[in-house]
Amino acid sequence: MNSPADAIRATAQAVGLSHIQLHGDEPPELAAGLGRPVIKAVRLGPSLSRESKALDDLAAELKAWQPVAQAILFDADSAGFGGSGSRFDWGLLPRLTAGLEDRWVLSGGLDPGNVEQAICTTHAPCVDVSSGVEQQDQGIVHKGRKDLRKMREFLQAVAQADARQIPEL
Repeated sequence: MNSPADAIRATAQAVGLSHIQLHGDEPPELAAGLGRPVIKAVRLGPSLSRESKALDDLAAELKAWQPVAQAILFDADSAGFGGSGSRFDWGLLPRLTAGLEDRWVLSGGLDPGNVEQAICTTHAPCVDVSSGVEQQDQGIVHKGRKDLRKMREFLQAVAQADARQIPEL
């Protein structure tokens, strides 16, 4: 996070990344020189309301990312970064996705039990999951270890949402 462009490029080259996801306070200008498509992650906290000036400010900030980011990923804010299992207010998305068309990703608190509703409610063109498909033993989550059954259920729910949204010919 917030690494210099040279370090990001070197890491992407060393591990063979096709895309780069930025989660920090990087400026849009940094993305233009990375040599790979960029996905800009935006964390939406509980204090952000549908009628707030902060939402207007964030929407304006995202306009600067539109020319340089292949997509914007909307995630819930957390003490750490990513994988908190928390949701944000999906009602914020219409103002934030204006002008993005299908170039945005819904993340934050998605799991096999809610992803179908999330897609049908937000019309998200793409979803991202991490903690929602992690292994659990006796109530203890094993961070980073994925559960194959949960992953299959997640993909089935995504397919069901897609089928519900595609009109029959």
